[in-house]
Amino acid sequence: MSTTNQPGRRTSATTGNGRGEGANRPTVRITDEDKLAAKHQLAQAFSIAGLIADGNVVCPRCGTSKKGKVQLKTSAESGIPYWKCHKCSERGDAIGILIDVKGYDFADAVNVLVGRDSSGKALRTVYRPEIEIAPSFSAVVDVEVYNFVRDAGSLEMAQRYYQRWHISAEAVAEAGSRYIADAVALQTDLLKKFGRERLLACGVLTIDKNGKDFFLFNDDYPVIEVHASPAGHVVGMQFRPSPKRMLKVKAHKEWKRRWSGIVDTDGNEIEPGDAWLAAYTQDADSAGPKAPYVTPFLSLKGAGIDSLVGCGLPRLAQLTASEDGRPAKVYVVEGFKDLLAARTIGAEAYAIPGTGVMPPPKVCKILSRHQMVVTLDGDEAGAKGRTAVMGWFASQGVSSVEKTDMRTGMDIADILVERHAHTGCTCETCVEWRANHPFDPTTCVCSTCRAARN
Repeated sequence: MSTTNQPGRRTSATTGNGRGEGANRPTVRITDEDKLAAKHQLAQAFSIAGLIADGNVVCPRCGTSKKGKVQLKTSAESGIPYWKCHKCSERGDAIGILIDVKGYDFADAVNVLVGRDSSGKALRTVYRPEIEIAPSFSAVVDVEVYNFVRDAGSLEMAQRYYQRWHISAEAVAEAGSRYIADAVALQTDLLKKFGRERLLACGVLTIDKNGKDFFLFNDDYPVIEVHASPAGHVVGMQFRPSPKRMLKVKAHKEWKRRWSGIVDTDGNEIEPGDAWLAAYTQDADSAGPKAPYVTPFLSLKGAGIDSLVGCGLPRLAQLTASEDGRPAKVYVVEGFKDLLAARTIGAEAYAIPGTGVMPPPKVCKILSRHQMVVTLDGDEAGAKGRTAVMGWFASQGVSSVEKTDMRTGMDIADILVERHAHTGCTCETCVEWRANHPFDPTTCVCSTCRAARN
């Protein structure tokens, strides 16, 4: 990787940590407007930090510079640019880059990004970023279109789909999932009823890189997972893959797991693709074919805060306190399938669509009636997500506690499958689970094994 510490053209040099000649002068007060303006200078932050290699953006955390691995986007919710790395799954803003990479303190980072030194004097240094950030597209929430899509799907087919994970039919019906039996027919009906421009505006239809129309639901992604308002109207959706498509998703995950964690002679971890290619070049038969990445779901194009309200709100809006007057205990989980698994187990639940999405303030007013137990997945991202959600709830007046004993590498759906697998269930999912997760019933901590021992 050939990086440069001077990615932009400068008119003159600065001294110190980018503070300029005014570093020893009284510091200027940082306002909220300053912070916002600084966060909009993401391209400039990458240039100042020297995070451009051969025309590609370099991840500030893991250092990858492979084309397309680090993306610069603009948040549809806030309009603030951010970066995201698809190798290490980290993300951040312009201020954080200068703090992490250049060692600036917060005030220095803001001052440099807004073009001044710590005393408020304009810097002589001018950075001309070599990269651009495309503006985001924000979809218009169109409840009529979204409800039409959901109502055209089959509840019975959705129930059969989720049954493979031992999710109850009642949970699927309650959460509003559907399975689109004939995607092409529904696409035709939508175009006739609402018109192409309206479908593009609400994010159901988008345009692919070849300039062709592409529906976010299709024969490969026919399973509807909804974000519903407290009244039950659909305000957002994502689409899960068909059983056939899931095999390709699974194949890539297994391929990536096999080729991850391999290091070179210097002890540096190698990208899975590079590790596979090296092995394939030496012995194609033992390396096997490459399994390309297949997205595990598709979401509405440009979905913003009004769409990403989380899953399970209609039930929670009607949920009352227990007989002794205590608020109901509601588990915060990650993703629609975990919501279904939690409801199958018998727990009240609310699902966020991902660890980077916080419940909107209006949703927090509903959640504040209950005792929220922040769960999420048992991995590093889940741990970071729990911290973020706990902080957000505190700022919104929502009472919450953190569940810190999540099983490593498992989510609620995994726990549900494990319970059935350890009873000796012979379904395909449970047989595969036992093959991939050997266990000792005399020491296993799952509820099935503990009950059997007792």
